[in-house]
Amino acid sequence: MRTLGVLTLVGTLVLASLAVMPLTTAPSAAAVGFDDSWDYTNYRGTPLPFLDANGTVEIRQSNTASDFTGSYFDSLLRGSFPWGVTTGTALPSGLTSVSVSVSLLDRNLLSGSRYHLFIALYYRLPSLATCPGGGIGADGACWLDTQVRVENIGGTDSPVGTTELYTSQALGWDNVTLTLNPGQAGTLTADVAHQCQQDLAEYGLDLGLSCTLTGIEIGTEGYGLNSLDTNWYGLRLAGPGPASLTASFLFYPSSPQTGQSMLFAAIVSGGVSPFTYSWDLGDGTSNAAASPSHIYFSSGSYTVKLVVTDGSGTVVSSSRSISVTVPRSSAVPVIVGWGGTRLDEIVTYDGTNPPSDVFHGEQASDQEIQVRHLASMGLNAFRVSFQSACTSWQENGAYNADWLNRSITVARHYNMWLIVDYHGYSDLDTSSSADCWLGFWAPVVQQFKNSYDELVWEPINEPTGFGDSNVPWLSLQYQRWIDQTRGSGDTHWTVVQNLCSYRCNLTNMADGYPTVNDTVGRVFISLHTYFFYDLCVSGVYGPSCTWDNSSADVWANKFYRAVLNGTTRTGWPSLNTEGGAVAFSTNSCSSNCAPDTVLSGDAGYSLTSLHFIQKLTSLYDSNQPGRVNWVWWPMGSWTNTPGAGLLGSLAPDGWGSLLQFRRAISASLPEDLNGDCLVNMTDVMIGAASFGKSSRDQGFDSLADINKDGIVNILDLASIALHYGQTC
Repeated sequence: MRTLGVLTLVGTLVLASLAVMPLTTAPSAAAVGFDDSWDYTNYRGTPLPFLDANGTVEIRQSNTASDFTGSYFDSLLRGSFPWGVTTGTALPSGLTSVSVSVSLLDRNLLSGSRYHLFIALYYRLPSLATCPGGGIGADGACWLDTQVRVENIGGTDSPVGTTELYTSQALGWDNVTLTLNPGQAGTLTADVAHQCQQDLAEYGLDLGLSCTLTGIEIGTEGYGLNSLDTNWYGLRLAGPGPASLTASFLFYPSSPQTGQSMLFAAIVSGGVSPFTYSWDLGDGTSNAAASPSHIYFSSGSYTVKLVVTDGSGTVVSSSRSISVTVPRSSAVPVIVGWGGTRLDEIVTYDGTNPPSDVFHGEQASDQEIQVRHLASMGLNAFRVSFQSACTSWQENGAYNADWLNRSITVARHYNMWLIVDYHGYSDLDTSSSADCWLGFWAPVVQQFKNSYDELVWEPINEPTGFGDSNVPWLSLQYQRWIDQTRGSGDTHWTVVQNLCSYRCNLTNMADGYPTVNDTVGRVFISLHTYFFYDLCVSGVYGPSCTWDNSSADVWANKFYRAVLNGTTRTGWPSLNTEGGAVAFSTNSCSSNCAPDTVLSGDAGYSLTSLHFIQKLTSLYDSNQPGRVNWVWWPMGSWTNTPGAGLLGSLAPDGWGSLLQFRRAISASLPEDLNGDCLVNMTDVMIGAASFGKSSRDQGFDSLADINKDGIVNILDLASIALHYGQTC
């Protein structure tokens, strides 16, 4: 439906309704996921509907305006519609019903709100001598628009059986078949013949008219609401004839830990209702609910079996193995900063550099000047880069152990995290180059494993050279690196890079994260994030990309959701080690540059690309329960941007100086150890984890050493206690 117009309450009881059943359905066709046969661009505002790798569509709607004057909707389309649009893949012939499961995750309503969760069916009628007013479509034909829906007015669901009439280039009739509260899930089913007949009857048309189903719309519409969050799954497009009973199930979280509450959800299709459920949860417990919850108290592999019996006595079963792990003990640090400085910049010196604060009697190196600047901004990390040792793809200068030792000394002096970036690309393309890569790293890790606790290894910058389907190969190489490193006794955090950080064609970028295990539980996942003008206007980002703030917001949200999805899937926190406002994929464009370019070159930016990185930074900084770590690019003396100097994008005229962000550490509240602008139990636990440790000890957290006497003791914990509850 496009607009509601004047709504007339009819009050007729409908023939079909469905009870609320968490994640469990039984229509007459096999459940499938949504796919690219649907159009996902039918929305107002941001973000647009998002299709994940399991075929679930996430719709997050917001419309604080009143009434439907703005036609606010977030929906999926397939077929042809009365307003003159044909989109998605053509509908299959002979459809008898359309069914979909919807989970109402959350809502935040304003006074006078209204929303619908709906399936809409659109029919084109044969030529009529007279079509009732408001029913003529863009093609001049008479159209029907019918809905089955959840309807909520002013915070209260309309009862099942409520119907209404409306017109908007079609003769509209809807019926309420379901009610849902937040946290519940249920199924909407639209019978193709029944919906048509009811619509014809309500408008006094000949019931013998042939209704041709041409379009299906599924989603949400509403107004007077801050948020309306739903997930849509289990789509069924049913044809004539019965379907065999099948059963499967989902579980969440996908990587459960001991002591964590899990949810199992039966997915049933075909068969004859009613259905009964029998769960064997693998640890000696059973359950008869459709969607039971359960807690495992011991780690290990468990085989979960679901048995479903339908009303005719048919029995089917489904089994899956799940792995339950012990929670990782490592507290996740806040790491926010800048990268781009080459390792050799620790021994390069601009003629105007002042004396060093770290190496007495020396001039400050370019890298020390850069790190001083980061510290003054309230950032706590820098990323040093050097070139591949195993391939001809060379960037960012040579590796030298003495230089890395000096960079570590600078990091320690300024209480900075140091990300050590092997700035390679094609090192994992072949087995021989991957072996060379492992061989390079072994002595490096061995030499520096006990040097500095706030060190992060980034084994490879942006792995590329193999297709989207080779994430398992990427996972294997990272696992080899982790096993080798942990075998040497190293316990530093390690960055595992998404395949899409260089380039990919995956619909969901979360599919590009490698899967690894780590005995010390210190892995970060990373996704490099840019919004490039040339890739947008050339169609690489899809036909809907335009070079404006709206598309920039869409891509920022897409990256953000991929990072959150990746964290959920892998179980690892995120440290995104590169991103920025450069507007061209080759950094420097000689022609066809972005029309809103402000500064050119490697550290340059445009207004639209700056809007993108500002949006993404704000999303990362405001994420709850903890901010998403980021290290932006570039800071270095090598860029060719006019006026960039030693600082690159952080120069006074650079985009980094315009960026708004949350400081990693509050200068006015040093007791806020995790950078969330609140001294709370998290800060107490961080301090307690380092209690009694000095700067020479493994596991020493320099942030917990509040009085900077080189040891975390009772004075530091007392300072946290005295400031407990204070905010920035």
